[in-house]
Amino acid sequence: MIEKRVKAVNAKRIKASDIRALARIFQDEYSRLLQMHEEDINKGKKEKYVDKPKLNSDVTTKDGVEYSSDSMELFESGGILDNKVVTELSLRLSYALKEARIWVHIADSQLARYQSFIQIEGNDSTWVHGTFSKLTECVDSWEKQDAKLKRFRWPISFFAAIVAGFSVGWLFTIPLRGAEEGSQSNDAIASIFVFISLITAMIVLFFLPDYLNKLWPDIEIVPVLEHERKLDKRRKYLWIVVSEVDPIIRTG
Repeated sequence: MIEKRVKAVNAKRIKASDIRALARIFQDEYSRLLQMHEEDINKGKKEKYVDKPKLNSDVTTKDGVEYSSDSMELFESGGILDNKVVTELSLRLSYALKEARIWVHIADSQLARYQSFIQIEGNDSTWVHGTFSKLTECVDSWEKQDAKLKRFRWPISFFAAIVAGFSVGWLFTIPLRGAEEGSQSNDAIASIFVFISLITAMIVLFFLPDYLNKLWPDIEIVPVLEHERKLDKRRKYLWIVVSEVDPIIRTG
């Protein structure tokens, strides 16, 4: 009987150290299965031709290059994680004799199309449960994606649209209101004000929700290279704007 467990990975901000911790679990489990395999061969419980445990890893980077290895070398210090922008990665471990398979796939939500998950199966329920617990504990320890503004993007966008619409409409009609009396009717100025305000508000509502959504992707693989941390910089600037505007709104 095969037991299978699957867990989706959501709302995580994943650093290189997190990926290396995950790779160590795979390496340790591979070493343990390989030792069991060799001990059984030495005891005559298995033939030498029986397949050994297999370990594989794949990494795809932002420049479209794919790397594959039959070890965890892709995640070593000074390697790809430290010098490239990683969009997705897979770690796989299989052992045919126990019908055991572990597969962890992590994909940056903004840069890759696929989902992130943990999947494990095997004919030994104790092994499946124990290994699954190790992997989930590791993943659960990763930083949670802090997406307060993303969760409230529609209320924020509506509010921003009202403020922007009113402000732009007001600025555009200042010259008209400052003209000589009788040169423009109040109705005409009001119509221009409403038109400009509505257009501005619609533009804000069209772009801002999507922009906030992309600022906090569900799964974010954080680049080690400082100049590639563009999302961090954009979020920093946004929080500066929010921190400056919030006191004005509260006191207004």
